[in-house]
Amino acid sequence: TEEIYQPLAKFTWLEDDPPDWSQHIQQAFAALADVSHSTAALSSQLLITTCPAPWQVSADASSGPGIRAAAGVPDKTVFRSELPFRMLSEFCNQRGLTLCDTSIEFQSQPQAELLFLTNAPRLSAEGHKLYATIVARQLTSKSPEPPPPTADGDIRRPKNRR
Repeated sequence: TEEIYQPLAKFTWLEDDPPDWSQHIQQAFAALADVSHSTAALSSQLLITTCPAPWQVSADASSGPGIRAAAGVPDKTVFRSELPFRMLSEFCNQRGLTLCDTSIEFQSQPQAELLFLTNAPRLSAEGHKLYATIVARQLTSKSPEPPPPTADGDIRRPKNRR
């Protein structure tokens, strides 16, 4: 059994038969609820987003020499487990938190390996563009509509009530 604290084991929970790290995962997720409470106190909302690892998207993503081995991921491996995204989604749904899961759109892209750098497990310019587009779409779909302009072009804003 891989231990969560081993550097080369951090992606082990993406495997088809992952170890039971639910206690560690729930502890990590708990911080999201704390941040959400803090943002609510500031009259703001928290948007939680996901971004898949290269090996959750393509067998060829971030496959430069030694890149996958350094992360403990075998060459040409694609982790198809939806467990991480499903667990986060369930956590957010249970607590009324807003989640923007980019994984499905990343995984459905033709030539998805181009969304990541070859020599680092990081998003490429194309990957950043896709991520930003998905998040922007989520933000605009959840944002309240501004009030309509008046005949003179001014936007009437509601007055603060005391």
